[in-house]
Amino acid sequence: MIIKRFTAKTEEEALAEAKKELGESLVVMSVKKTRRKGFFGLFSKKITELTAAVEDEQEISRNKAEAQKKSESDIREALSAINKVVQADNKSPGTSGKGSAASPAPAATATPKKAVSVMNEKDDKAQSTEAIEEKLDQLQNLLKSRFSEDGTESGGKEGQENKKDPDNKTDSEMEKFIDILRSTLIDSEIDGSYVDQAVCELRKSMKPGTDVDHALEQIYQKLILRLGGPALLRTSEKGPRVLFFVGPTGVGKTTTIAKIASRMMIEQKRKVALLTADTYRIAAVEQLRTYADILGVPFRVVYTPEEVKDTVASFKDFDFILVDTAGHSIKNEEQKNAMNAIIHAVDSDYDTQVYLVLSVTAKYKDQVKTADVYSDLTKYNLIFTKLDESDFIGCIYNLHVHTGADVAFVTDGQNVPDDIDVFDPQKTVKKLLGGED
Repeated sequence: MIIKRFTAKTEEEALAEAKKELGESLVVMSVKKTRRKGFFGLFSKKITELTAAVEDEQEISRNKAEAQKKSESDIREALSAINKVVQADNKSPGTSGKGSAASPAPAATATPKKAVSVMNEKDDKAQSTEAIEEKLDQLQNLLKSRFSEDGTESGGKEGQENKKDPDNKTDSEMEKFIDILRSTLIDSEIDGSYVDQAVCELRKSMKPGTDVDHALEQIYQKLILRLGGPALLRTSEKGPRVLFFVGPTGVGKTTTIAKIASRMMIEQKRKVALLTADTYRIAAVEQLRTYADILGVPFRVVYTPEEVKDTVASFKDFDFILVDTAGHSIKNEEQKNAMNAIIHAVDSDYDTQVYLVLSVTAKYKDQVKTADVYSDLTKYNLIFTKLDESDFIGCIYNLHVHTGADVAFVTDGQNVPDDIDVFDPQKTVKKLLGGED
């Protein structure tokens, strides 16, 4: 790799000089303001110092040749090794991550999770009736146990009094059930206004004398219907479908892209290319470049909307092009405008999809602000990450209701390509109601 430093009056001029010498595929490693060295530099205006890097042609050719020789087992073995390194880095003292313990990396021959059905081009949303009934039974047992612990069994004082008045007993039990239901949803961190809305709809749908079992089935189905099915992804007839991944820094965009690309390439045999517009985080660029090398897929760094257009056009025979973007401040108008130009660069020529990636561990108010900013820029689907780091996933329900955006994927670890699933509303509602995975 060739690394060089360039100085100029502005960042744009420094970048232009770097591109002139190193070419369009360079990666910006750092940009900072400084003064010229020496005594007289104290009185001079600040200049921009830009450090950039680029792979030499021999290294690029060697990587491509090696990638073409790799079998699927070789790819899985390489991914497994990368997973172990990433997890070791996260567990070591002084890392910038949250420090949560990740599950051990799978062996190269480990059986992957169920293939991401969104890539199967089959709209198979419904589960079997038996599976639904099984989950309902589990939820009934859970809430009934909490119901019993709260003293509403017929053996208690209230129960003895209610024996004289069966209708009063039913109404009393239903009110206690609704109290427990409300508490359970609030504990799952569903927004209070949405909980009130769900409870209100439940009350309206219940007839006099409705028992707890029927009420539980009603709220279970209503929450599932409110969440809707997963956002499905299909190939395009207009050429490659271009997928843009946006969101705050640190939510796991790059790793999520690697997971989706791996599934597409290994399990679905799709032709995939990876691009990054995140040129200010050298670690993110190199991480995605590493995954591209392992998978044997093309990788490019793009800086402008024009470069996005040209690069996508060069991959016209591919199925999917996945584009990583920088995590910008939601308060910076200039950065917002730049992001807007990137994600709409090829709208007129290709089918595109934007994914807003959010972590379930982030503050809900920050999630809402981020979602609102991107809603002003584009229509998007949602991806939620780090489900393995939190037991409280009410934000998934909250953000779906708040934005109206469909949820596409959820991730629950750092293992590539295994720790990702198509969004399952039934599994999510089960957990929101206090059930286990």
